[in-house]
Formats: sequence, C-alpha cells, structure tokens
Amino acid sequence: MIALLLTRRLWLLAAAALAACGGGGGSPGFVPVPTPEPAPPPAPAPREIVYAHYGDSLTSGGTVPRLQAHMPGSVHLDRSYGGSHARHVIDGIEPWASEPFAQAIQRDGADWIVLRFGGAEALAGMAPAETAADIDVLVGIALAAGKRVAVVGAFDVPLSETVTPEIRAVYLDIDQRMRALAASRGVPYIDVLGVPIAADEMHDPIHPGPAAQERVAVEIAERLAEIIKQLPEDGQ
Repeated sequence: MIALLLTRRLWLLAAAALAACGGGGGSPGFVPVPTPEPAPPPAPAPREIVYAHYGDSLTSGGTVPRLQAHMPGSVHLDRSYGGSHARHVIDGIEPWASEPFAQAIQRDGADWIVLRFGGAEALAGMAPAETAADIDVLVGIALAAGKRVAVVGAFDVPLSETVTPEIRAVYLDIDQRMRALAASRGVPYIDVLGVPIAADEMHDPIHPGPAAQERVAVEIAERLAEIIKQLPEDGQ
C-alpha cells in the first residue's frame, strides 16, 4: 500500500513537471520573457570647434568678437596684435608675441589656425616675396602640429595719404602670393577683396570702420562655415 502511494506521488510530480515545461499534453507552460537589449547611449553632443586667429590690427580691431557672434557653436581666440608681422609671430618677438608660434599653437589647443597678415608688412615696405615666405613658414608649422589652417587675404583698402598707390600695390601683391601659397599647401584661402569698402567707411586710413568690419567678418564667417561643411562629420 505504501509503495502504491509513493508510486502515485512520483507520477503526480512528474506530470506537474511536464505541465510546467509545456509537455505531457497539458496546457502550455510558462514561457520566459526575453530580456530587452539595453538602449544605446545617446550620441555625444558635438564638440565646439576652436579657432585661434593670428594677425595684425585688422584682426585685433574687432573681427574676432564679430566672428564669435556669427558662428555659434564655435570658440574664437584672438591671438592678434596691432602692427604684428608674420616674422614676429614665428619667433615670438615681444610685444607682438609672447612665445614662438610653434609653442603658442600647442598652448592654445585650437583645432584651426586662421592667419591674416600682410597689412603691417606692406606699410613697413617689406618685399612681398619675403612676407609670403614668412606666412608660408607659419602655415608649415601649424600643419606639422596637426592643425587645420585657413589664410585670409587682403581687403580692398581705399587709397589715402597713408595708403599710396605704391603701398596698395605691395599689399595686393602679397595677397596674390598668399593665394598661391594656400593653393600649394592645400589649405583654404578666404578672399575678402570682393567686400566693398568705401573711403568714408574707414575708421582711419588703414582700418575699416564698424560697418565695413562687420561685412568683412560676415564674409569670413560664411566662408569658414562652408569649409567646415566640406570636412568629415566632426569638422575638426
């Protein structure tokens, strides 16, 4: 009798196990719910692109803040100084520069180096070939450091007692040489000669006034934005 009861109990346990697994002809058993895959992490927000601007008073005279206003999502560092020559920046000659260019661009941590020289050299009577050679040295140093580089050309400066036809000719010669060196180096050249500037819009004989500066800054900003769109997704 005891053996019969034990056999019956074992049979009931086996039937219950089969039912739990969906077997034995009974009703479907428990089906485990699959664990959902974790959601992918959100894409990181795009990092701000950092530009460091090196040049003379045409850059230091308000261009950089205007570029900052026209290019949200980027950071613009003003590394220009009035009267600065490219040679001053290469060697870190004070007061125009506090350290050699190769060290300065590493400290900046900028993605882009924007160079705008030639005006002070033209006024000082430097030979265009010498000026272009110095700018080419700056481009080479920046590229060797892994930076992206853009070169900004001359603006359409009106003639005056200070800007004589001879000085203007030297300035435009430098501009042509900067175009050529940018092409040979494979870096963008930003042409601002087409921005109209009337004589009565000048702040003084060599510096554009606010309205003209704004137009030049818009041209530079739009060109930089176009350049970024042509680069890989990070634009850096």
